Amino acid sequence: MALRKHQESVVKICHEIISGEPINMVYLDCHPGSGKSGDSVLFAKHLLGNGFDKICHVAPRKSLVGQIEEDMLDPFFNAGKTIRVADNGPNPSRGLDGFGITFQAIASNSENIIADFKKYRYILVVDEHHHCSDDGSWEEPLKELVRLAGLTVFMTGTAFRGDGGPISFFPYKDNKLDKTESKNVRWVTYTRTDALEEHAILPVKFNLIDGSGSYLKKGQRVDYETITREHLKYAINSDYSYQVIDADMGEFLEYKKTHPKAQMILVGMSIEVSRNFADYISKKWCKCISVDSEMVNSSDIIKRFRHGEFDVLSSCGQAYEGLDAPHTSHMIILTNIRSEPWLIQCVNRATRAKDWKDFAYITAPADPDFQKFFKNWIWEQEKVLEEQEDKPEKKKKKGNNQPKPDVTILSGEAHLPPSAKEKIIREELNTLINSYVGKQSMKNIGGINKAVHTESMRRRKILWMKVYLAIGRKCQLKEMTYEEMEKALETVKKIIEFS
Repeated sequence: MALRKHQESVVKICHEIISGEPINMVYLDCHPGSGKSGDSVLFAKHLLGNGFDKICHVAPRKSLVGQIEEDMLDPFFNAGKTIRVADNGPNPSRGLDGFGITFQAIASNSENIIADFKKYRYILVVDEHHHCSDDGSWEEPLKELVRLAGLTVFMTGTAFRGDGGPISFFPYKDNKLDKTESKNVRWVTYTRTDALEEHAILPVKFNLIDGSGSYLKKGQRVDYETITREHLKYAINSDYSYQVIDADMGEFLEYKKTHPKAQMILVGMSIEVSRNFADYISKKWCKCISVDSEMVNSSDIIKRFRHGEFDVLSSCGQAYEGLDAPHTSHMIILTNIRSEPWLIQCVNRATRAKDWKDFAYITAPADPDFQKFFKNWIWEQEKVLEEQEDKPEKKKKKGNNQPKPDVTILSGEAHLPPSAKEKIIREELNTLINSYVGKQSMKNIGGINKAVHTESMRRRKILWMKVYLAIGRKCQLKEMTYEEMEKALETVKKIIEFS
């Protein structure tokens, strides 16, 4: 198993830094789906303990932060480093090698994060960095972290914005991205062609479906015989969308008969619509669950999908950018968004390489903007595929760069990411404490057992004072390190045993 070219470049940069090169800024422009999250793991693996103390990985959504936490444990990289999902509270890494956090958490309160950056020498990794625009709400709090970090890594799969504006912290010259390197700056570029040549991603087969119909606009009936940009949003808000779903679901379920691991992502234009799609598919075809930003358990739903608990995920935003669901083979894109960066990110949810996958299958409306996008992609991938057919020996050589193998986690908490272990132990502690305090606070009053609130408060206070003595400091449960929580759990169990 070999690293991909961009990952090899990252290792080379790490060695340069260790040897004394004054590199403090690295830009990664790597095509979506090519494994750039692994680059964050490689920076941690090679640099922590070699001039750097901790790593902070910032991403736009909590689900993406959870993925990097899991990636640090991937045996393929054998990093030996552990981070946790953190909020903007104090001591974010809790004794581990670093933490992951969202842009939003830093923007709402960066005081504790800045304090930790002043205490330790950090590697700052800013993922999906194209979200940061000049003078945007995320730029200002990031400026101080960039200033304090020993090394800053900006990563994106689309180094341009749909609105054409500049991306924060990226260098520009004559309104164009300037990839000039210096003694302090390094660039790593990994194109879609590179990814196709190394079999890091799959080629795409598009199924573009046209339609006709009518709708009311300002009280007037409008008929259309083909879907144009003008008619697109009306078409996908009609029965047309359900006809597209029916057409593709039949093919997807037929594909699953020979590819049982296959999964599908459906992208709608709003939360309400994506939920309606999920209900429709679940009733007519197979189990489908909707996920969106309004759900408190959105990260858990995405994790369940990634682990194969259900076949189809419906969403309007969360299920595209950065989502690593490698068993996704099919996508239905029913939105009116035609921004090229958005489409690139979206389509690449299905291009993750697996040994049983041959193509990524994308179904979408046949409007002119998507057809233009489709033609550009087909032209690029056909060029690469033709070269591979002409040079079979090259294809064989590149076979070493196959996707990461499936890793079967047998059992044991050692394989769980830190945030999951913390959640388990917190729930166990709270359950034991509440049960103990409840029983000890019961008093027989007038022949009836009653819970006495003052006694409950007294018992709880005594119990926590013993816990604080055991761990050596007074703090809230959510502020404890994993080791402190284990010690607290052991202390509570002993108190209950001898009570």
